[in-house]
Amino acid sequence: MTSVLREQDVPRSAAPLALAGMRGRFLARVAAASRPATMASREETLGRLTCAPFVSDSAGAQNARVLGLKSLLDWLEDQPGDSWQDRWLASGADSAGRGWRAVPAGWLHGRGQYSGARLGRLSAGLLTVICADAVRPSMAWFAGAVMRGGHLSLGMQAARDTEGFARLRDLCDRDRHVSAEARAHVLHRAAVIIGAMGGLLRQITVGDVLELLDAEASAHAKPMAHGSGSTGCSTGWGSSRPRHRRCCGS
Repeated sequence: MTSVLREQDVPRSAAPLALAGMRGRFLARVAAASRPATMASREETLGRLTCAPFVSDSAGAQNARVLGLKSLLDWLEDQPGDSWQDRWLASGADSAGRGWRAVPAGWLHGRGQYSGARLGRLSAGLLTVICADAVRPSMAWFAGAVMRGGHLSLGMQAARDTEGFARLRDLCDRDRHVSAEARAHVLHRAAVIIGAMGGLLRQITVGDVLELLDAEASAHAKPMAHGSGSTGCSTGWGSSRPRHRRCCGS
């Protein structure tokens, strides 16, 4: 079922109060701490992440991707914990938000292995690990780190919910009020929610959306744009205060 949240004609000053009233009614899901992807061994994880749909068409890009994944897993293995999720949280990178790259950078420096290229490859590897559901950063991390350029939604579509993202794209394309920029924003927000909470797009709840809006409000003085401009969206979450806000679902 598709849920619709309406904030028609709500004055800017009243919108936070309206959202506050919804939070008690619509709770975000609780992300599962244990799941097969995060409990897998290094060998199993690397094997999975070097097969489709995580393989680049370019041999050079694929080689760089594998090097980055190995560095990322090396770094995470050096952290305490029984799962990749535990190690990610123990590293301090999640709480560092937009400054998270400084954490593995310090680790590389400590091993005498630092270079800008190596850190760049390691950082890029995190996107693959997230799409594979081995690590679920918090919504606060996503809001602060701002993974731009559409890579997150494309990765989630390929690895996690091909049908769901195709349907959401179609809903946006069939709505004349949704610009291409707003569509990109909707897809990004949908990808963030399943990246943090798991599951498929049809399982996203109103509470999940509210939690993401709170995280964005805390991380940024201005509404998030993700390169999408300020155009509202009637089929998703294209602005911070859309007139009609829908949770994607079946």
